[in-house]
Amino acid sequence: MPMLLVLGDIRTQESVGVKADAMVLEEHRIVFVGTRDGAKDFLGQTPHTVHDYGQNVVLPGFIDSHIHFLAYGMGRLKQADLMGCSDLDDLLKRLKVQATKSDSGWIEGRGFDQQAYPNKEWPTRALLDTVSSTRPVVITRVCGHAVVANSAALALLTPAELADGNAETGLFTEVAISHIRRHIPKATHADQDAAVLEAANIALTHGITAVGTLLDTADQLGSYIRLEKDNRLPIRMTGMPPYASIHHLKAFAMQTGFGSEYVKIGGAKLFSDGSLGARTALMTDPYSDAPGVYGERIYDADDLNNKCSDAASNGFQLVIHAIGDQANQETLAAIIGAMGDDRSNPLRHRVEHISVLNTELVEQIVEWNIVCAIQPQFVTSDPWTVDRIGTERSKFAYAFRTLWDRGVVLALGSDCPVEVLSSAKVISSAIFRAPWSPTETLTLDEALYGYTFNSAYAIFRDDIIGSLEPGKLADFIVYDCSYDDLGNKLATGIIPSEVWTNGVRVR
Repeated sequence: MPMLLVLGDIRTQESVGVKADAMVLEEHRIVFVGTRDGAKDFLGQTPHTVHDYGQNVVLPGFIDSHIHFLAYGMGRLKQADLMGCSDLDDLLKRLKVQATKSDSGWIEGRGFDQQAYPNKEWPTRALLDTVSSTRPVVITRVCGHAVVANSAALALLTPAELADGNAETGLFTEVAISHIRRHIPKATHADQDAAVLEAANIALTHGITAVGTLLDTADQLGSYIRLEKDNRLPIRMTGMPPYASIHHLKAFAMQTGFGSEYVKIGGAKLFSDGSLGARTALMTDPYSDAPGVYGERIYDADDLNNKCSDAASNGFQLVIHAIGDQANQETLAAIIGAMGDDRSNPLRHRVEHISVLNTELVEQIVEWNIVCAIQPQFVTSDPWTVDRIGTERSKFAYAFRTLWDRGVVLALGSDCPVEVLSSAKVISSAIFRAPWSPTETLTLDEALYGYTFNSAYAIFRDDIIGSLEPGKLADFIVYDCSYDDLGNKLATGIIPSEVWTNGVRVR
């Protein structure tokens, strides 16, 4: 196979803003990056083909550091899409369409957001009973931290389980959601594989060539492994299993970093709280728009500390969901306790979302080199944030600029299906923010670095992907525009004109 010479405005991401004019590929790896003249000297008389993109932008493939990949694909194939519903009538129409796709079994929907409806009214058990009085119906809020079920679904629960939620309205949050979900029939291997391929097809369209995906159960790894074995897995994945499965994985010598170029084990996932949208994010002081409500704590402090120390001592990176300031305080304390005296953070422990901070928490993040996995679309999707947590706390909501300027590793992601799977929206939300939060923006250079190299670092892939450097795998994308135009083009939803993995064009 001849070498491939790539010419263009190559943004290598080996550090912020670094540029090159030429890149040489040999089979599936990069062997040279530099100037056009340098590439000519490097190649000499070696046979090669040329792809000349002129002044168009060439970047490493994007890496979505926090996504629910299989769940997203399964939702597209098996659930009603409730994102963007204008009101409850619209929600009902979509669910009734979903019900016609089969005449038996559960009817599921995902993505409703009561904050976007005219009266901010939650759907109810009674409302879902109008979709079906005999088939179980369950819908999940866009954040994933609240569900509403109909009477047929609630009839499957024990009295004790019903007491954990609101049986009258059908609303269940956080841990209580599992009472309902355990009754939903498990997906077949064929369904799981189809879901992964569905998600991968969309991800590649957006230039996403690798993901850090949350695993609901460790056995979801099987789908990725099956597809890789059959040479059908088109995207690199690092799976983050729930804490409850780490000892099972460790028994098979599997821990963070174990795996292949396509499938690896990532960190152990834990939750400290819920979401701001469901008012289950754990706050130090009550919600500004709901006096007396503080949110929900998933684990008490001692339990969280013990779980973190256990996971870290068994070689697992910590990946902890924390939204509210109190949740972030308890999460950082648990991570720091698990690290002992080693402030270098060799396991690259992460906090996911890290939505509401304060000065003291920022200092702890900096001192202990904590990786922060951020989701910029939260800023644009939650215009009610100031009303919910107040003006003062909002100053430290999604504090990207503050953290970046202090040298914190910010790894960007979508949290799809909580948000849409769109590289353009991830990046443009970081650089343009939203009217309620005009500061704390990142530059285009910084956002791209966070969505490439930093995300690779966060999933222990920076040795092979995340930047365009000699020795790394040839995963790259091309935009049909100049770099000067890229930021504004991303705001319009532009997707890459070409996507390459392993030195082969796949889109």
